[in-house]
Amino acid sequence: MNEPNPFLTPRPRGTRLLQGTLRVAVAAQCWGQAAAMLHLHQLTPVAQLMEQAYGLSSAEAAMGHQFVAYAMLISGLCTLLRPCWPVLLPLVIWQGLVAASTALYGQGLAASFEPAMHAPRILAPLALMLVDMWPPKIRTTLPLTRAATGLLQLGTLALLTAHGIVTLIESQHPGEIAALVRQCAVKLGRESFSDEHLRSVLLGIGVMEVACVVSLMGTRVPLAALWVTLWGLVLASAHTFAWGPNGFPQTLTESANWGAPLGLLIFWSLAMRPGKDQFVPEPEDIDEGK
Repeated sequence: MNEPNPFLTPRPRGTRLLQGTLRVAVAAQCWGQAAAMLHLHQLTPVAQLMEQAYGLSSAEAAMGHQFVAYAMLISGLCTLLRPCWPVLLPLVIWQGLVAASTALYGQGLAASFEPAMHAPRILAPLALMLVDMWPPKIRTTLPLTRAATGLLQLGTLALLTAHGIVTLIESQHPGEIAALVRQCAVKLGRESFSDEHLRSVLLGIGVMEVACVVSLMGTRVPLAALWVTLWGLVLASAHTFAWGPNGFPQTLTESANWGAPLGLLIFWSLAMRPGKDQFVPEPEDIDEGK
């Protein structure tokens, strides 16, 4: 008696929307990093790794970053038009290298949480590979989609946990997040924003993010995914709001911070029946036979 093949399941409803969301988020992430290197002439901590571990000069490290920046521009365009693993896999490796170098050469306790805060940037391209595999063209199925959304959930949980802990730490020892919050307050006309107010805001943000982690760890909660998506968009946009054009590259770079939970929201809302652990397939179309 032949058993059904689990990899020949119907494609879940909303798969195309999930693919499009991840394409936009990953492409924006690529362009943000390219803009930081080309427009703002910023180097990642990988430059320190290149200089100290491989003996390259600062000029050679800068030239290497310029090459990476142009590769990012091309990768973003390819990802938006036709994602492919020869582009996405090097992107994953680069993001992991940046995260590791940031933790290795960063200052203070917060630096040790950097890999977790970079998790959506690392896992979003991997998730995109699973739901939009090419070459060869592999039909998206339920197991692949569940694996992809599992990566998105893991990345979101890692980000919220790390960001929440760092924010709580900075409520006592101000750092980059505290500076961002203070600058946003200035932009809102709160020049007299006191240290006590700053601590209260940071504590509130940290506690809220930890609560979001708890809500996303259990069963699917679309409302929690929606809130985290909006919060990720706020956090990313805060850089542009606070620092103007100089913050826009970072806003683009953090696109995966809202793209990952948005992918979860799409899957939980469209591909699963309300109140049940049953999946809703997409209507069969001409492309399904490919």
